[in-house]
Amino acid sequence: MSTFSISLGGVTIAGVHCDEDVGEICDRHSAPIPFMCRGASCGTCAVRVVEGHANLPDIEEAEQLLLEALFDAPHDVRLACQLKVRGSVTLAKYEG
Repeated sequence: MSTFSISLGGVTIAGVHCDEDVGEICDRHSAPIPFMCRGASCGTCAVRVVEGHANLPDIEEAEQLLLEALFDAPHDVRLACQLKVRGSVTLAKYEG
């Protein structure tokens, strides 16, 4: 088991299984990260990876292109809809 925590509104979700989808985790626990398209095309779920970057999958081209187009985002910003947890991570809503 790994721990997934969101540093927004004090929500901490523990007991998450490896490779579990972040969007589904947030839905199940009413975590305060908004999701719309869930397909790396709208950017509403942009998050900053505070800790545990190595415990997330590598960024794929569609996600990278959207982040660059919408936000000119720094390297620690990802789309939550594209993430599967592989270990402990801490995410915060991106305010860019």
